[in-house]
Parts: sequence; C-alpha cells; structure tokens
Amino acid sequence: MDGFIKARTECSGLHIAPARFMRKFQRLKRLYTHLYVLGTWWPEYREAWLAPTRRDGRPDRVLDAGSGQGELALEFKRFGVPVEYYGVDLAVGDASWEFNVSAIADLQRLPFRASSFDKIVCNQTLEHVDEPERAVTELVRVLRPGGRLFLSVPFIWELHQEPFDRYRFSSHALKYLIEKNGLIIDLIRPMGGYFTVLRYLLTSQTSMSVRWWQPWRTLASLANHALRVFDMTVGGPIFYLLDQFDREPKITLGYFVHLRRPGDTLALPDDPYCCPLCVKDGEAPLARGPNAWICTQCAATFEVRFGVPLLTAQSAYQAVTDRVTSRAASF
Repeated sequence: MDGFIKARTECSGLHIAPARFMRKFQRLKRLYTHLYVLGTWWPEYREAWLAPTRRDGRPDRVLDAGSGQGELALEFKRFGVPVEYYGVDLAVGDASWEFNVSAIADLQRLPFRASSFDKIVCNQTLEHVDEPERAVTELVRVLRPGGRLFLSVPFIWELHQEPFDRYRFSSHALKYLIEKNGLIIDLIRPMGGYFTVLRYLLTSQTSMSVRWWQPWRTLASLANHALRVFDMTVGGPIFYLLDQFDREPKITLGYFVHLRRPGDTLALPDDPYCCPLCVKDGEAPLARGPNAWICTQCAATFEVRFGVPLLTAQSAYQAVTDRVTSRAASF
C-alpha cells in the first residue's frame, strides 16, 4: 500500500518505511494546523512580520509595541529569525502576567528617536491606550521611511486586561487612523467571519460568565469542556471550512493589518533611546546608570526598576506587578 505507510511482506515480516511515513504525517499535521488555526489568518500575519525588511543583510531592528509577556520575541527565536529587538509595555494590565520588556514606556509618548525602527509590531494593544490616534502617530514617527508596521486589533472580543480595555475597532476606524497618518495599506484582513466568531463564543469559557446557582454553573462548565474537546478535534476545521462561505465578513473577531511608511531609507540612529519628555524638542539623549537614566537636556531622572528603565512621562507610575524582567536587545 503506497500512502501513509509503505509496507511490504517479505520473509522477515512486515517492514515500514519510517521516513516516508513521517513525511506524510508532517504533511497531514500541517494541513490540520492550517484548518484549525487559519480561521483567524494568524499564520499568514505571522509570516509577514517574520520576513526581513532590510536589503543590506543586517538584522531588522524591531519594536514590539505592547510586548506583554514577550511572546513576539519568542516567535522570532522559534523561527530562527535574527533581529535587534526592543519591547515596551506599561505593565499595568493583568497582575498574573510576567512582563518581559526592554523598557517600561507609553505608546502615546515613546522614548525613541524618529525613524529608529525597520519594523514595528503592535498586537492587541491599541484597544488599551487612552488615545489610539496619538499612539499610531507615535508609531509612525519612530518607524523609518520604507519600514513596515503590523497591527492586530479586536472587533468582537471579551473584556480583558481590565480596567484598561478601552476600545474596539471596525475596518473603517482603522482606515481613518491609517490614512490620517499617511501610511500605505498593503493588507487589512478580518480575523475570520461569522463561523469563526461563533466558534469563539461557543468555546470561550470566559464569554459564558455564568453567575447563577451552582448546579447550573457546573453544567455550563462541563458543556464548555465538551465543546473545547470538539473544537480541538474536528470542530476547528469544520468552522474554518464553513467560514469560506462568508466572503466579505461584517462580523469578525478583529483585523490583521500590514502597513508601510512611504519613502525608502535604511539609515537608523545607533542608539534609538531618547528622553520621552524632550522628544518633541530635539530628542535629547539619556545618560545611563545602573539605578537611573538621566536626560542630558532636561535632567529628568528615570528610575531603573526590575532591571529595566521606567521611561514614562507619568510622575506617579506604578506597575501592576513586580514580575517584570528585562528582554535582551539582540538574538
């Protein structure tokens, strides 16, 4: 039989060609992953921001805007993509998280010089800032001409990182923010359609929010676990295939966006950091010490805590957790 297993009967018994079997198995595994995950178009989006943007062979300098627990850095490592990585976050969301950052910083007032990054990835973060329009303007400022900006934002999604869950975004709101900042749209992709949303609502434990008497809560929990098992076996592929009938989704989990800043230059400042208080007045450099970074222009002092600088303009900043660790710049 020539298929998943190549077998032949000889005097010594049944022999299996293991290499051929493993190739077939890996092919089936990739197909299943495609059907199970691609309903939200995540693999396509990930491949886009993993791809190098520089033509001179040097690693991209990447800003992870809203880095959280550092998942983006782990993805670059997992796929063997060398980058010069900077991750920033305010670390004010979920107290159970272990934030992994290069610096504590506010997306609305980034502590970086203009045109400092080849690539910026901002995943599920714009909904948490007070002024998304101001944050996008800052991201464009620190992105070099010709650089790439990748955004993912929610449209239908449960409340999370409370009380800092501020907004949801339609495709029209995204286009407004993008066009106002002079960016070129390469792609706006919905995170699935009606059936992907239905799958999310059926399998998300937190979306059920059962607050009634205990027996009902127990039954709901059991039903949810059964739905999750179904989803992890055949449900995911079925919902993905059904979603193909929703050609132009009006209801979706959110959007993946691929953007470019007009122009073309590869020149980047050697040190991207600058004072967030003086950034509008000449991008003053920072003198770095083990316990504090000090602005050479306005003499503002920024404490080093958890091993990372607190480069925020907030005078009374307080992280939600002490579990904040430093992320290396290059790997």
